[in-house]
Amino acid sequence: MFGRNVERVLRAVLHGYRARCCGPLFKSLDSKTQQLIVADAKSHPGFEEAEQQGVGTVACLEGLLYRSALFRSVFYYRCSRCETLGTVGRILLNRCMKMLPPNPSVEINAASIGGGLRLLHGSVVIGSAVLGQNVRIGAGVVIGYRHGGTPTIHDDVHVCSNATVIGAIDVGEGAVIGAGAVVLNDVPAYAVAVGNPARIVDGGQVAEALHRKAAEDLEVMD
Repeated sequence: MFGRNVERVLRAVLHGYRARCCGPLFKSLDSKTQQLIVADAKSHPGFEEAEQQGVGTVACLEGLLYRSALFRSVFYYRCSRCETLGTVGRILLNRCMKMLPPNPSVEINAASIGGGLRLLHGSVVIGSAVLGQNVRIGAGVVIGYRHGGTPTIHDDVHVCSNATVIGAIDVGEGAVIGAGAVVLNDVPAYAVAVGNPARIVDGGQVAEALHRKAAEDLEVMD
């Protein structure tokens, strides 16, 4: 018996015929971009399990693209950043974006983003920042430019809903940015930043607990 998330992926694979134009697009990308996209997809519950049930990676991607406009926004960002995307690839990209549009409330213009990016909700703006691997971003988040610089956000950071992270600052690995926080200064690794302007309230155990809670919420949401 398949789990609920796996069933959703498999159902989307069967019915997601409109996403099948995305398979050739994915295959036209360089291996580095493909690896980043697969890492993003694996942050969605059910993707890896469906692969383990024998469903091909491309078919799983097509299913996820069919059912998630948020994932499509990330996927199209990856494609547009692919250095080897040629004329045929751009034609395929434009066709896919017409058939399966990205989430209109998401804007991604980051300088670079590591694999495993997960957008939890829409209304997200990611400016010319640098993001590490496995970053989670909630609804209404703004990340971008202030006073001559943009943020560097390291691996495994969770940015909660309606937070703002701007300026030439460094957000350390495993940090948690609380809901509604306005972050204008550096945040240490595994720290928790809350408030406007943001202040560090705790680290270590609190951040670990919040990451566990976020992981549980992801399982329920997807």
